[in-house]
Amino acid sequence: MQHMLFTSKRSKSGIISPATFQQQFRKARHHIGRDDIVFHSLRATHATKLILNGGTLREVMNSLGHNSVTVAVKHYQRVVPDHQKRVANLLAFEYIPSMGDPELLKTVVRETEEEILKMQDFVDGLHEHLATIENTRH
Repeated sequence: MQHMLFTSKRSKSGIISPATFQQQFRKARHHIGRDDIVFHSLRATHATKLILNGGTLREVMNSLGHNSVTVAVKHYQRVVPDHQKRVANLLAFEYIPSMGDPELLKTVVRETEEEILKMQDFVDGLHEHLATIENTRH
């Protein structure tokens, strides 16, 4: 038996009703100030993040329940400019003997430092969230 992500203790079937789910989703998106988000946005974000973090197209298809590569690529494989730029720079750095080009190396260093700062901000945010969770449990 597959485990449902959204379960209900009140329902005889154990599955939250679509109407209740939609109502709760609307409340949640309003609460975070993102009334523009639709539920399908979550699927697309999940698929994109999965690929950006090393997941394969087959893993995306399995995760979303698709049998068709065409559907998965058409609807879920997004172009993410920062990722595309990073990959292009890595390939250029690999293909071109750039050790003698200080400008290219400066660009790679600058972009890598920017990426490190983004990751540090992400880690700091996780620490803050963890502290908040731990403080509410005590």
